[in-house]
Amino acid sequence: MIGWQKDGRGNVLPGRKRSQLNRLRREHRRSQWRSKRERNLRYSLGEVRRIVSALELPDSLCEQTCMLFRRAQGEDLCQGRSLEGVAAASVYAVCRCNGLGRTLEEISQLATDSRSDLGCAYSAMNTELELPTMIPWPQNFLPQVAATLEIPDEIRHRALELTESRR
Repeated sequence: MIGWQKDGRGNVLPGRKRSQLNRLRREHRRSQWRSKRERNLRYSLGEVRRIVSALELPDSLCEQTCMLFRRAQGEDLCQGRSLEGVAAASVYAVCRCNGLGRTLEEISQLATDSRSDLGCAYSAMNTELELPTMIPWPQNFLPQVAATLEIPDEIRHRALELTESRR
């Protein structure tokens, strides 16, 4: 750990020594990664894990999302887009590919980017990577809507029956 304001004995460091230590600290941080691409990957995968954890998705979906982000980065889909947006779009894409009822609005609330940025990143990923997205079915969204509206169980079961019969 490179010192901040004081030396090992607790004495205050002069300004010139502080500047030197700041430079050393900065170079130490930079030397931990071989390239900017690696640093961006580490940051983005942390963002993916944060969003997946907040959505309480299983670890297998987290791994799928990380692999999808790596593919997107390999295809240069991150250039011109924010890393957070592509990471959140990866989470949304994996949810769509697995038929989970997660909306873009729900994911954009957890992400640092706007819904429109996530939508653009998702459509670029969907087009370039040819993702096997599934059509979202109403029964995937039913539990969440019913819980939000505090609907009684008998109405919830009837709604589920109606959505199943429409398939």
